[in-house]
Amino acid sequence: MEENQTSTSQAQEPQAPPEPETYTKEQVTQMIKQRIDRVNGKLAEAERRAQEATDELASMKAKQERDEAARRIAAENGIPEGLLRGSTQEELEAHAAALSPYFKQKNNEGTSSEGYAPTSDSKMSNRDRFAAALDGIL
Repeated sequence: MEENQTSTSQAQEPQAPPEPETYTKEQVTQMIKQRIDRVNGKLAEAERRAQEATDELASMKAKQERDEAARRIAAENGIPEGLLRGSTQEELEAHAAALSPYFKQKNNEGTSSEGYAPTSDSKMSNRDRFAAALDGIL
């Protein structure tokens, strides 16, 4: 019977909570360093992605500006936009200036076509005129 009382008295005693895990100073320092490394890795990745987005935005803006300049220059010179080459406004303008003589409308009597129409008194063959036109472009 004493055994029963001992076991019941032990059952009635509250159990002590488990002791918290303790760490040494070196362990705590190591855990903090690992956490800092993880955070720094995430920060570096975020900075890389932000830089990529910034670069892509700058590239898109530059392309948009170039396309707008090409449209404007092509309209001013009467040249199809798709023919203009160059990445800067100056390059586009120079190319438009080189192409514009070939796209100016000429009012020749007896012709109903738009654009370049050779005059009837021209002594050059079509082949020679074509070669001369390429000399100015190339």
